[in-house]
Amino acid sequence: MLYYIKYGKIGGERVKIKKSILPILAIILVASIFAFSLFNNIFSDAEASIFAMGSPVNVKVYDEKDGDTLCDYAIERIKFIDDAYLSHTVSTSAVSTLNSEKEIVSMKWFSDYLNECIELSEKSECFTLFSGELKDLWQIENGGYVPTNEDLTQCLE
Repeated sequence: MLYYIKYGKIGGERVKIKKSILPILAIILVASIFAFSLFNNIFSDAEASIFAMGSPVNVKVYDEKDGDTLCDYAIERIKFIDDAYLSHTVSTSAVSTLNSEKEIVSMKWFSDYLNECIELSEKSECFTLFSGELKDLWQIENGGYVPTNEDLTQCLE
């Protein structure tokens, strides 16, 4: 036996829904909510941080299944690039070698990178490639220090 529930008027016509359809709609709704929550747990945001290249670096991956793995990989690559090429504190890095030996390490990538940095430095007042000693006055890696005017003047000479 089927029962009908009357719901007002839509477009001037009476709408009837069979009572036997209501449990089916409830099951579909519950299944949809469950599927959405399951899907939401598979794809989530992940983030990681590191101090590299003279400043804090934050990596965030959005809506990926392996977000933590991708963040870890990005941090590893950033650390590798910093240690191998860009760090002035790692004695074996390309920048340290350039600073101590005054010659460019024979790496095409590093040479191209330096040329691009020099071009950017010439075009912009916001970026200078040759400010390492000035930046070091702030001792960011060692907890921080505000240099005096005398420190700044001496460094700029």
